[in-house]
Amino acid sequence: MKRLFLVLASMASIASAIAQDVIVKRDGEEIQCRILEVSSNKVKFKQWKNQNGPTFVEKKADILMLKYENGQKEVISFSGPVGETKVDDAVVAETPVDSVALADTMPISNDYLEYARKEKSGLLKWGRSISEEQAHSVLGKDWTDFTRAHKSERVGRAMIFTGGALIVGGGLWTAQYIWASKDYDDKKSAYENHVAEANAKYAEKVNDLYATYNAADAKRIEAEGILNNANYALDNATSEFNTAKSNFEKIEEKYKETAEEYLNAKKEFDAAQTSLTNAQASLENAQTGLNDAEKEANAAYNAYKSFDSVDNRDNNFNTLFYNSSFKSDMDKAKDYKKTTLYPMIGCYASGAALLVWGIIKEKRAHKKVNEIVNRYNVDPNAAPAEIPAEVPAETSWKPEFDMEARGNGLAFVMKF
Repeated sequence: MKRLFLVLASMASIASAIAQDVIVKRDGEEIQCRILEVSSNKVKFKQWKNQNGPTFVEKKADILMLKYENGQKEVISFSGPVGETKVDDAVVAETPVDSVALADTMPISNDYLEYARKEKSGLLKWGRSISEEQAHSVLGKDWTDFTRAHKSERVGRAMIFTGGALIVGGGLWTAQYIWASKDYDDKKSAYENHVAEANAKYAEKVNDLYATYNAADAKRIEAEGILNNANYALDNATSEFNTAKSNFEKIEEKYKETAEEYLNAKKEFDAAQTSLTNAQASLENAQTGLNDAEKEANAAYNAYKSFDSVDNRDNNFNTLFYNSSFKSDMDKAKDYKKTTLYPMIGCYASGAALLVWGIIKEKRAHKKVNEIVNRYNVDPNAAPAEIPAEVPAETSWKPEFDMEARGNGLAFVMKF
């Protein structure tokens, strides 16, 4: 069974080899291909595993022999061009290709297209770069869709990098925002401490004004008491004066009869009149004192109420106790905190949106280009295509060897 398998495998390999054209180069390398045209100085062919791909060119000076699929062989002479031989198949328009970069020197296992985002054409052939013209020739009608998807994939990748950069920028703004928040908290704490101190001073000032008002009001009350006492003394002095005056008038009629009673009544009258005069003077002084005390009390009350009134409280507080930079420093720190917050949010939001959008765009485009490229790839492990029946050649060429006399000796030559 094993022998049968080996025989069948050998027959399949021989049939596969016969079904292909082979270019044998002078360095011993063999290229399995389909020969399209043989001219005086070059050979045009397509790779056997990619016959829909680009056309390649080899110089005849580098070729030793051509083996055709029908078994015919053609040895390329060292001297002079060989007559042109054409194959029956239609000749495909030549696409210029660098034979060094894309020739058959690459392993057959790499005989496929690869998508390369960084390449201008977007394609690699046998792991080597190819031009846009060559890629266009390979892809044909799919070139437009491939180019659009290739550009879309690069745009998506650029969006991914841009989104990542914005997120990194958001991180930098976050660090700045954290610093600004701490600075604002410090200045706010300093402001609140200063306000507490200013409130204490303000309360102390209000209390002093209220104490001054209370002292002035106490003097007013005292002056009212003095005035009341003066009124009472005046009333008593007036009563005594009236009594003394009445007694004196009664005794004055009896002056001639009792001079001693008259003199006594006269003294009492004069004393009562003096007491009345003093009481009137005390009343006047008490009234003046009361008026002064009321003025002082009213002034102190007005100063207290004016300083601590609703309309003037903030103005008096700021004017007398809060002339400092704490408030402005806190406001500036608060404004700067806001200026770092909005860019931070903007960077994160736009960066995340670009990142997600770019990933989706890049994946869709990558899938599209791979679908297009895979349609043009040949699976090396796939079963070989069915070999058409061989048509016998009308003439079978075989090399002929002969001996010729050359100069003083013989030469072994090959005839064509």
